[in-house]
Amino acid sequence: MNNDCIGNSGPKKPKTCKKNAHQFADISLPVKLEPVTIVGEISTECIGEPSIICKPNCDYSNNSCEIVITQTICITIPIEYGVKPNVGKSNIKCKDKGCQ
Repeated sequence: MNNDCIGNSGPKKPKTCKKNAHQFADISLPVKLEPVTIVGEISTECIGEPSIICKPNCDYSNNSCEIVITQTICITIPIEYGVKPNVGKSNIKCKDKGCQ
């Protein structure tokens, strides 16, 4: 009879060997990214003075003359950029070999 398990105080804990098991696995999470853009209120501002150019060959017989007016302006377009994530269901695929 083995005395390791029997004693005056009752059965003893048997000797054990502790080991850890390891496994490699790939875990995937599909994420679809959709662009998001928001355009705010557009504003303009005149810069400097306009330029005026008279077109040649005015038709004085019709009492008319054509001119071209050009004005430099600054256009401000506030834009917000971002993404909207659409997260799918994750999955796991075990590898053939365990961790070393």
